[in-house]
Amino acid sequence: MKAGVLYAKDDIRYADWPDFTPGPDMIKVKMRVCGICGSDLPRVLGDAAHFYPVILGHEFSGEVVEVGEGVETIKPGDRV
Repeated sequence: MKAGVLYAKDDIRYADWPDFTPGPDMIKVKMRVCGICGSDLPRVLGDAAHFYPVILGHEFSGEVVEVGEGVETIKPGDRV
């Protein structure tokens, strides 16, 4: 999959990232729209990242493509 990855201060790249299978009580979402939040800016422009690499963009919407065991109220195809 692709992600906006911050590798170091001022080093953000649209890069390949390992795919995953959702575990229990987790869902996998294909992102359709993503925003960069004000809390992401200090990580990019300053020294606020606790670790590298870090994927940016936690404000998003998309479509559920896979659900983990125990997920009962959301199904593949749902928009979130």
